[in-house]
Amino acid sequence: MPCPYRLEIDASDVRAIEFAGNRYGWSFALLPYASEGVYGLSESDAWNIADEVESDLEGNHRDLPLLASESSLAKKIWELVENIV
Repeated sequence: MPCPYRLEIDASDVRAIEFAGNRYGWSFALLPYASEGVYGLSESDAWNIADEVESDLEGNHRDLPLLASESSLAKKIWELVENIV
């Protein structure tokens, strides 16, 4: 069965994921993808990332802590989250 979602990780993304490590939900969810490449994600993988991103917002916290909102990785994460059906 083909993976319905795709996430492309470049060297800059890898550095951001590794820097944040397991401190936040978004980075913890992306640690398995902390190598350059294009990843096919199952629906459950995509939902796991979305759930971890949402968990970072609890308590009125800033979205994607330690990640610049204008970064390419932030844009990729939000595009993935917004496109889950």
